[in-house]
Amino acid sequence: GKRLANIIRIRINPYDLLRKTLTISKLFAYDVNIDTLESILLDFSSADSAEENGIPFAFELQNIRLKLLPFSRYGIDVEKEDLSVDSVYYDGNSFSVGNLRQSAHTSLGTVELEGNYHDRFLDMEYLTIGQLDLERLGKLMKNILSTLTTDVDGNITEKNKQIFLPRVIHAGKLDLRLQP
Repeated sequence: GKRLANIIRIRINPYDLLRKTLTISKLFAYDVNIDTLESILLDFSSADSAEENGIPFAFELQNIRLKLLPFSRYGIDVEKEDLSVDSVYYDGNSFSVGNLRQSAHTSLGTVELEGNYHDRFLDMEYLTIGQLDLERLGKLMKNILSTLTTDVDGNITEKNKQIFLPRVIHAGKLDLRLQP
């Protein structure tokens, strides 16, 4: 298989395994392969996999620092991304992140944000995007909108629920600088 990261340091709370929750009280990972990470998360969310491997399918992380390898998602290339997070909870059905700080150099622009994520609601204290590429932003929105469908009553629903993508985004302070 593919390597998850070049360096990983963790501290685990074994008591929470009794609650069928893996609690990691400290996590530092350098040069994280996002494809491998997503594959692991999908394995944890599968009830069959959890029962088959005896692995808890809920986990809680605290005091996280990640430096990701370059990757592409939703039509956006990410050259460099650093994440610092106070807490993360994931159980296959819900995904929550507390006190997130992100810095990324992407094909969309240079992104800095601070906020939290709960029940697909991204609440940012601030969001700064430098050198914003409006054409790529339009493609990203088109890609996200393509995951939506309208039922017979006119209600908009998602074809595939992506718990890692926000449904609602709020920014307390927004600073956008466009490309010339």
